[in-house]
Amino acid sequence: MKVPRRLDRTPSYGRDDKGFTLVEVLIGISILTIGLLALASMQVSAIRGNSISDKTTTALALAEGKMEELLLKDYDDADLKDSNPFNNSDLSSITRVDHEEKDVSETG
Repeated sequence: MKVPRRLDRTPSYGRDDKGFTLVEVLIGISILTIGLLALASMQVSAIRGNSISDKTTTALALAEGKMEELLLKDYDDADLKDSNPFNNSDLSSITRVDHEEKDVSETG
């Protein structure tokens, strides 16, 4: 007597099974998680960049406003006078060097 197919409990390795195995699902979820974490990291970087750009834009707008205010004043206005004579020192007193000078004959 032949057992109907739906009642047959033997493994069906040769049949065309539909669906995913547990390993395939776990690998898919792992790949999706890595992609979402990368996307979240990019979002954090974009938010930081936007914050810096906002602060820079605000600083430029304030500086531009102050420059416009100073340009509208007369040349002999008291606001344009040097009120701190101590900041006019000789620049040779600067000890920090931002760059090193190289002798041209050494690089040849």
